[in-house]
Amino acid sequence: MSQRGEKTPTAFARRPGHHRHGDASKIAPEGGADGAHGSAALSPIGLKPSRSNPLSRAIRAIGKGDRAAFSRLLGVLAPKTKSYLLLRGAPEAEAEAAALGAMVLIWRHSAKFNPTNETAAGFIFRMVRDEAAACRRLRRDMRS
Repeated sequence: MSQRGEKTPTAFARRPGHHRHGDASKIAPEGGADGAHGSAALSPIGLKPSRSNPLSRAIRAIGKGDRAAFSRLLGVLAPKTKSYLLLRGAPEAEAEAAALGAMVLIWRHSAKFNPTNETAAGFIFRMVRDEAAACRRLRRDMRS
């Protein structure tokens, strides 16, 4: 509790192994991008910069040209990205275009991903945000 008696975000601890974003093991490539087998302790997706995060391993594998890792990531993240954009008020067609455009950006820029400097979720969210902004600009320019 804070000094004013308010609950802080750290006061709402989750159960161990209970992740808000689902099972991240579906995303990570078999054996990881660096050849390590398995992951004894799966951290929640993108909470801290980490090389052992399944999402980080998947992005690093994509950066090395792993099409299977990209396919798994696309299957998991594209629907979530689209629903996120719909919740933010984007029209259906724009949300779908931005979600797929963000996946293309992830493919193009994944080689630049550094898990020691940023989280995997932050990297992905940045791509989604940038592509959504580009779609909004395009829609605005088409109206005028």
